[in-house]
Parts: sequence; C-alpha cells; structure tokens
Amino acid sequence: MTTDSESLPGFAIGQQVGGRYRLTRWLDGGSMGGVFEAADTRLANKVVAIKVLHQGLVGDTQVVKMLRQRFEEEARLSAILGNHSRIIQVTDYGLEANQPYLVMEFLGNSPRSRSLKDVIAQGPLAAERVVRLATQICDGLQHAHTIETTIDQRRITGIVHRDIKPSNIFLIADEALGETVKILDFGVAKAKSDINLALGTHMGFVGTSTYASPEQMRGEELDARSDIYSLGVVLYQMLTGQLPFQPRTNTFPGWYQAHNYDEPIPFDTLPQPVPTALQAVVLACLAKNREDRPASMQVLSDQLQAALKTATRRSTTVLRTVPAGVRANRAPTEAMPAVASSRLVPWRWPAVLPRDLLIGTTIALVAIGGFWYLSQPTPPASRAAASVGPYIKRGVSRFNRGDYNGAVRDLGQAIAIEPDSVEARYNRGLARYQLGDYQGAVEDFTAGSRLEPDDARFYTERERAHLKLRDFGGVTGDLSELIRLYPKSAAYRDQRGLAYVELKDYGRAIADFSDAIALEPKADYFFHRSRAYQNQGNPQKAKEDFDRGRAAVATH
Repeated sequence: MTTDSESLPGFAIGQQVGGRYRLTRWLDGGSMGGVFEAADTRLANKVVAIKVLHQGLVGDTQVVKMLRQRFEEEARLSAILGNHSRIIQVTDYGLEANQPYLVMEFLGNSPRSRSLKDVIAQGPLAAERVVRLATQICDGLQHAHTIETTIDQRRITGIVHRDIKPSNIFLIADEALGETVKILDFGVAKAKSDINLALGTHMGFVGTSTYASPEQMRGEELDARSDIYSLGVVLYQMLTGQLPFQPRTNTFPGWYQAHNYDEPIPFDTLPQPVPTALQAVVLACLAKNREDRPASMQVLSDQLQAALKTATRRSTTVLRTVPAGVRANRAPTEAMPAVASSRLVPWRWPAVLPRDLLIGTTIALVAIGGFWYLSQPTPPASRAAASVGPYIKRGVSRFNRGDYNGAVRDLGQAIAIEPDSVEARYNRGLARYQLGDYQGAVEDFTAGSRLEPDDARFYTERERAHLKLRDFGGVTGDLSELIRLYPKSAAYRDQRGLAYVELKDYGRAIADFSDAIALEPKADYFFHRSRAYQNQGNPQKAKEDFDRGRAAVATH
C-alpha cells in the first residue's frame, strides 16, 4: 500500500474503504474534502468516485450519534437528487475511521469530463454556449429547490446547494447528447456545517466565499435565491473570464465587503463583449437584496434564453437598446413590496426576416441588377431609423449619467421623428419614472406595449409606475399580461392576489393565491391566502392556511 502526499491523512492509495471500495487514484481536493477514484470490488471493480469529508465525527457520543444521523439524511437526500440527469448520482455512503464519505458515479477523465473551472481557465465562453450550459444548471437546481420528500418521517421541501461554483459543475462530452452538465456536492456544505457547529470546531462561515451570496456571508438563513446569486457569479465568469468583484484582499473580510457592498465590475469596461440583454440578467442575479433577484431557477432559465434570442436578433440591427447602466426588469418578487423595485424579465424584440429569406432576396437582387439597387437613396424607413439613432444613443448616455431631464428631451426627439420606436418609448418611460413622472411613464410603457404586446418589459415597468400611483387596478392588469406570457409563474399570481387584496376583491385574491400554491406551495402564499380568508370573514380557513404556512416554514 502506497501513500499519496496529496491525499487525506489516514487514507492511502490501495486502501479499502467500507470493506468494498479500493482507492486507486487521488483526483482532487477542496475546502469540503478530498476525492479519490476507486474500484467497487463487489461490482466487478466498477470505477466510482469517493468524496471524504475533512471533518471527522469524534467527540461526545450523543452528539456524534446525532451527527451521523444528519449526515446519513444528507447522503440519502443526495442520492434522491441524483435521480435527476443534471445532478451527480450518489450510490452509497458511510464512515471510515470516523470520516464521513460519499460514493458517487465516476464522470470520466479529461477530455471527456472536465470541471467548469478548468474550462473557464482557458478564457471566456461564447454567449450561446454559456446559455446552453446555464439552462441545464438551472434545470438541475430548480429540481432541487422544489423537491418534496420524506426521510425518516422528516418532511423536506426544497434543497439549497450552498456551494455553487465552477469546480462543482462538470461538463461531460456525450456523442449523442452533446455537452451536458453534472452538478456536484449537494448536501456536502450543509452536512459539514452541521458537523462543525455541533462539535464546536468552527462557528463561522462554511462554503466558498468567492461565490457566496451576501446573506450567506452574513450567516443568515438561506433559500433558493442564494444559489441564484452564486450562479450569477459563475455566469459572469463564464462570459468574461474573470470574477465580477475585486476585493482588496482575498480573505473572508475582503469578500464580505465585496458581496455586501461593492458593485460588479461594469461589463463595458472589460475586453470581452457581452450582449446587453445577457448583462442585465446576470446583474439581476447579483443583486445585493435577494428580493431583487430572479424568483427561481426556472425564471432565470427563461430569462437567459430570451436574452440570447434578443442578442441574436439585435445582431442584425443598428441601434443599441437598453442603456448599459440601466437594469431591465426582473422576475417577480415573492411578495408585492410596499415600494416596487426594478424587476428583470426576458426581453422580446421585433422579429427580423428569416435568414434564408434575406439570402434568397439578396441573390435575386444581384441577379437582376443589384448594383443599381444598392446605389439608390436610402429608403424612408431606413432614414428614420438612422435619424433616431443619435437621439436614442444620446438619451441613453444622459440617463446613465443621471441627467433624466436631458434623456427625456433626446428620447422625445426620437419619438417625434419615429413614433413607433420601441426603444425610445421604453427608455423615455424609464427616465420619466426616475423623475417621478409616473403617469408619463405609464403612457410611454403603454405605447410600447401596443407596439410590442409580447414584450414583458413594458408590463413589469408599468406595474412599478402603477404601484407608485397606488393604481391597483392597473397593477392587476399588468400582472394579468405577465401571467399570459408566463402562465407557470407562481410569483406573478401571488402578486396579483396581493393587488386584489388591496382592492378588497378577496374572492379573486383567494383564487390567485390558490393557483400560486398549486404551482409552488410556498409558505408566503399560504400566509397571503390566510390574510384574504380573514378579511373575507372566514376565520376557520384562515387558521388552516396559517398553520399550513407555519408547517411549510418548519420543513424548509
């Protein structure tokens, strides 16, 4: 038996773990533990991976017994999650010399299997590849965040990963499926945290500070939006090749300051160009306040795909769209705030002619004398687009500098020239909102929505303005349009229900809360429906929903 200087103390190459798994090679190590390649001697030496946690289970007998039970729960939960194609399979677990270990599927060697960390080290990824991989990551995390199961009579609803980072995401080259994603280490951060806290060996942060959310750095209770923030850091890194923050020191205090107080490095200061629409989605993920992030991984996935379509369409046009320094709307918050915040939703743009049609038309023109056509004066529509371009660009620039009055003037000039300019309407609405002219903002967003009825930006921004005006009838109308566009959004239904409560239309409010609960049985939705039942004069149902809400909180 030979030892490996890189491996964990007490574990050596050739050693048999759990009376079954023979360690054959050291693979990698990190803050949570070390990973070995091993052979399953009971299954014809099938190759597996074994992760051994650094922290051993030694100490007070009762404490250790409790921690073993918790570790086993986390391991079994990881095994359940591994049934999803985007999450690594955990096939066994146990203790070896009081060291907890997990047995996982072996993903293969490079180049078939590589960590995202190694891929990013080679430079930024193309936007199309980033979105293709990110939607798979979102798919796996959405499954974890919404899973409902029972382990040893303990009801579990939703699992937060807590340690999303490039080294916990592997890319697998599959001949049939193409490049696929596997998410690693579900439950490992939580299990290690439980062990450290109970044994008193560490009372602080557990995770990876480079990718941790502000609330995780502060030691607060976490929900799915913490993983969204961490994935936002990863997405920024995938698109640019670097991290979104540069702390003064690479220490916990340095990263605490960065995540809680520093703004991300602006995309437009970096050499790698990133489509504006994708910038907005990533920046929304990196919002300091979790309420300002996308509501779920499904919402984030939808936003990323819509942003990529936007970028593809915009590559065929001339004008720049949403200001680089202005966040677009985000997905709905879990409850309607007293003062609305900026929300990010997928952007939709006017469709362009199909590429094949454009190519075919060009060939035909050349065949009949394309030189004559190209030498003719610019058509009126093109002249209008060219003439509004400088006004929109200048208006965007003024907006970014905080000169909202100047932005309104320039964008007004663009609208005077081209009343159907979607971007001029949208950006002037944003500027009017900043000036407190909420009615004017409503008018611009309404005009924009008539031009582009499937562009969710206009409805989410108009909802913000309607909230400022305390026009809850307008709010319900805006949310109805968003529900039309995103029928599976529980959060939009919940927000509309809250607006109906303000209107004292408790019947419709209860119907919306019920629909939200059917889509996603979150504690907040039960509490909101409880309030509506109470106001409707039905205390029995109000109490039932209140109890359901408390139960949902307890199982989270």
